[in-house]
Amino acid sequence: RFSLPLFPNASAEFAPIAMWLGVIGIFYGAWMAFAQTDIKRLIAYTSVSHMGFVLIAIYTGSQLAYQGAVIQMIAHGLSAAGLFILCGQLYERIHTRDMRMMGGLWSKMKWLPALSLFFAVATLGMPGTGNFVGEFMILFGSFQVVPVITVISTFGLVFASVYSLAMLHRAYFGKAKSQIASQELPGLSL
Repeated sequence: RFSLPLFPNASAEFAPIAMWLGVIGIFYGAWMAFAQTDIKRLIAYTSVSHMGFVLIAIYTGSQLAYQGAVIQMIAHGLSAAGLFILCGQLYERIHTRDMRMMGGLWSKMKWLPALSLFFAVATLGMPGTGNFVGEFMILFGSFQVVPVITVISTFGLVFASVYSLAMLHRAYFGKAKSQIASQELPGLSL
């Protein structure tokens, strides 16, 4: 571990390694998120993937990338927290976190699926959300310094879309895959 302000020379030497570790983290987190059947673990691996962008931003030394990293950390913290809360609400109603036992919940609950959709598209970085702003500030700031790493890490945004939409599809669409998921369930009360 290197603290950038305390060890600037060591951090500069370590920067290429750290940025490549960020790229690996983006793709590893995305791959592991997509492979999960437990919805809570899927959400946890999204954090690994998104923090890869933050790691790249920190070691580029670009002011724009730094600002993007701050926005990304705040926005991802809010969207991931929202997904974790909704995951807990889902577990409270159907008593499982296994997405293989879900499905067909969109028409069975009120408010919960729509809020899940909102936070999932925020997580994948849809334009108009804070995640989009943070990720693109990171990418634009990083491209000036390390264009190859930036171009490769951009494909991580595609994978973020894949695992976020796959989570929604497995949990809320299709046929109900368990007895509990086929019943009418209480939605969120206001």
